[in-house]
Amino acid sequence: MSKRILALAVVCASLFAASCQKLIQTLPQRSLSGGTRVILKAQTTGLSGVEWNREAAETTVGILEKRLTAMGIAGRVRAGRLDEFVVELPRIEDRGAVIERLKATTNLEFRHLKTVHYASEPKWRPPAGKYTLDVSQNEKGEDVYTFTDAIGRKTPSGTVLAESRVVLTGADLKPVTRATKNPQTFGTVVAIEFTSEGKKKFADFTRRNVGEILAIVLDKKILSAPTVRAPILGGRAQIEGKFTPTDAQKLAEFLNAGALPAPLEIVRTESIP
Repeated sequence: MSKRILALAVVCASLFAASCQKLIQTLPQRSLSGGTRVILKAQTTGLSGVEWNREAAETTVGILEKRLTAMGIAGRVRAGRLDEFVVELPRIEDRGAVIERLKATTNLEFRHLKTVHYASEPKWRPPAGKYTLDVSQNEKGEDVYTFTDAIGRKTPSGTVLAESRVVLTGADLKPVTRATKNPQTFGTVVAIEFTSEGKKKFADFTRRNVGEILAIVLDKKILSAPTVRAPILGGRAQIEGKFTPTDAQKLAEFLNAGALPAPLEIVRTESIP
């Protein structure tokens, strides 16, 4: 009797699988006719600490898919050659901005500006007097960070960042980043939580460097540069950057999706017939 029951179960399972396959084949495919096909190529030359292989390519496809989802766009992503990716987008108004957001590296770094002090604060200890940092606002209300050297000459932020040490990166974050309100300033911030290893690194750094500046840098742009006032041991922090709620939410979703293993460049774009 048990053998008959088993045989019947196998037959039913086979019929069910066949029915599901037939149903899938008859479902209408999502139409992207009239949209845009973008061919992106990974810039793998000179990558530091990253081996470009099939796993890196699969990671890139997954991140691009998550970014489309975060932007609410029903597109498609597939790998072409090992270092090329095909992204198909529906007809959308701000196509250029979407493509730029897709290929943004989203490389988040926490950098110790050991040679920097704020103009409004005392020089904590040598070599903190090499550069002076001033913060102003542009016409959009965004913070602008200006560095000057010991004799008052403006110094590019890239020069200062190149001399700084990376303390943590986006890889040290749990994928639970979210946009929220700062209860003290009521401004929109991005709340982050570190992994167990990141929590230890962050605690060790803040414990040893009270009074120094830790810049939060996204794709080589300084979002904020707070002074460490006390050790931070709980493994949580906030990124402040004059965000709108929408911008903060998009940044949170992009950080949760992860940073691209390599920069992407546009090879060509074409219309989808």
